[in-house]
Amino acid sequence: MTPNPPSNITIPVISHLTGSTYFLRRVDEVEPTDEMLERLIAIGNEPKVYSWIFEERLKGEAYGIEMAKGFFEMGTNGWKNHEQFVFILLTEDGSPAASIDIKTADINSAEIGYLCSIKHRGVMTNTVLAVIELAKEAGYKMLWACSMKENKESSRVLLRAGYSYNEERSTECETYNYYELELSD
Repeated sequence: MTPNPPSNITIPVISHLTGSTYFLRRVDEVEPTDEMLERLIAIGNEPKVYSWIFEERLKGEAYGIEMAKGFFEMGTNGWKNHEQFVFILLTEDGSPAASIDIKTADINSAEIGYLCSIKHRGVMTNTVLAVIELAKEAGYKMLWACSMKENKESSRVLLRAGYSYNEERSTECETYNYYELELSD
């Protein structure tokens, strides 16, 4: 069975720190303006985001315009091919604040991943919860995620969103802690 996530979504997400409203959208339904690409570049080069996600992959090179354009291309192709489901979290004025994705169409066990700008702390738990609801509606049975052992903020997001710590898998790995969430109908 292939998951069937909805289209034309704009899901309000509230920051638990500021009360500000953000909007979760499918990345293939968002126009990547020059301003948006510049903001993605800035987020990709924030020290924590860069060191946890991009530094090894980019071999120390800066996150640049090609990576930002590639994000939209990868996300659009993922939706088109029903292989990966990428969402972007936008501020009220349409500026990117975070991204989150379901990395596979395997409804039995799918990884989620996310990143968030330091300027928008307080939105990820509610963003993860929104994606969990979308995953349930799309037919997913189980979601899992990993975070670098040093990334305590991400671990707390997953635990607040209802994920369970997978001690066995985490102990076996030097780099990541693993979390999983069984989805009920």
